[in-house]
Amino acid sequence: MSRKMYLSTGEFAALCNVSKDTLFHYDELGVLKPEYVADNGYRWYSITQCDVMDVILMLRELGMSLKEIKEYMERRSTENLLILLDAQQKRIEERMKLYRYYNRALKEKASAIRRALESEEEQVTEEYEKRERLMLSAPLLSYEDEEFAECTADLLRKASERHINSDITMGGIRRTKDVEKKNYVRYTHLYFRVFRPMEGAVEKKEGRYLVTYHHGDFDTVGKAYERIMDYAKKRRLKLEEEFYEDIIVDALAAFSYKDFILKIAVKQV
Repeated sequence: MSRKMYLSTGEFAALCNVSKDTLFHYDELGVLKPEYVADNGYRWYSITQCDVMDVILMLRELGMSLKEIKEYMERRSTENLLILLDAQQKRIEERMKLYRYYNRALKEKASAIRRALESEEEQVTEEYEKRERLMLSAPLLSYEDEEFAECTADLLRKASERHINSDITMGGIRRTKDVEKKNYVRYTHLYFRVFRPMEGAVEKKEGRYLVTYHHGDFDTVGKAYERIMDYAKKRRLKLEEEFYEDIIVDALAAFSYKDFILKIAVKQV
């Protein structure tokens, strides 16, 4: 054996930025064995095995198990390597799509929270809002806890089945005619906002909206609706048929419903 061609376990571990224990573990599992084992039991690795270790570490980062990597190593060939690389490239592309969605969802959630915190609770503003897509729950016929829970579960089930990209904000729709009657115990549907066209999604129109924020629980949300109705009445503004109620600050940030922040919006005709 030419010493110049081989690295000791410690040298190889340092070069690949892994621990010696990792090399011992990979050897035991058959994932990466040393190229040469001396009579005294010393393990020796070749320089060319550094490339192999780099790929193994990359596959681990991508979620492949050591068992899967071992199975590949036992049947490795040029053809199987190309199959493996193509499959992992596809996995990376799928993850990039997912990470782009996560990035957008988190940005929009953070932006919505900051706007809510900066808002004056008693204020009604006129804001231009872009067109949005909403995935609706089944119709919500009453405000009873059991049915509300069923509609929430239905909406979450739709999101899971259809792999919906949502901005993780849940909301509810109320009819303007119910708000006019001060009926605040009923939604027609619950919804998630979604980022791409899909079957079953409905459109929230772009345009000028009256917006206010409610700091507190759902039992006192009527005050926010009354603010908007008073604002519209004084200015003789006509409103569309539906109000949208987004839960901006929810149980993810608050221990009590009293600390929730809701955004109430209705489009002007």
